[in-house]
Amino acid sequence: MATQLFTEGGRLPTTWGPSVFDIPFVYHFGFHSTAAVFTWLSGLPIENALLMTGQVAQVLVAVSTYVLTARLTGRRGAGLVAMAIVGAVTLMPSYYLTWGRYTQLTGLALLSTAAVLAFDAISARPPVGRRIALAGFATGALVVTHYRVLIMLAALVGAYLIVESVAAVVERRSLASLWLRAFLVGGAALLFTLPWFLRLGMALLPSGALGGWLAAPATFNTATWDLLALRYKN
Repeated sequence: MATQLFTEGGRLPTTWGPSVFDIPFVYHFGFHSTAAVFTWLSGLPIENALLMTGQVAQVLVAVSTYVLTARLTGRRGAGLVAMAIVGAVTLMPSYYLTWGRYTQLTGLALLSTAAVLAFDAISARPPVGRRIALAGFATGALVVTHYRVLIMLAALVGAYLIVESVAAVVERRSLASLWLRAFLVGGAALLFTLPWFLRLGMALLPSGALGGWLAAPATFNTATWDLLALRYKN
């Protein structure tokens, strides 16, 4: 339905409309807008375009895993192994396709790219200004694609910042410039997505719905380790 709103309206909808509930549209929309564009370009029915877009995202998750692993280890071989594990061994994230988790799948496809761009910007890899802008843009894309995966990105970048900060202290490099670049990446992401955050605030704060977004059952994050292999059956 969200993709149909984009396809028919040609823009970000303000509400879900009378077909669902006439309430503000505050759902992350990166996947739906992408699927809508593919629907326009291909001429396929929306349900077919959705499935194909999700399958492409699944492939991109494996490719982006290679990018992240190769960047962290400095070894392309390690990246290839990681790509093979994600793409051909573990049940996740391909299982997302079978239960409509296309939004999180697309977020995971963006996660590694956004993380690598943020790492390069924080470590002052030239050209610094362009890398800060690109990292902010990629993070902004993740903001409007999946909120939970955005938290994963924050954890990745936070861990990287800690490691780099320790290295800077040992090597007697400036900590201020390191953290300044990190804040600039966050500031650029906020600037790119400010209209969306304003919409979220105006829709959620008056209704008191923000607290419900943050609530979850105690077992919500319980790890199911069997999902690490293809033998898992429900």
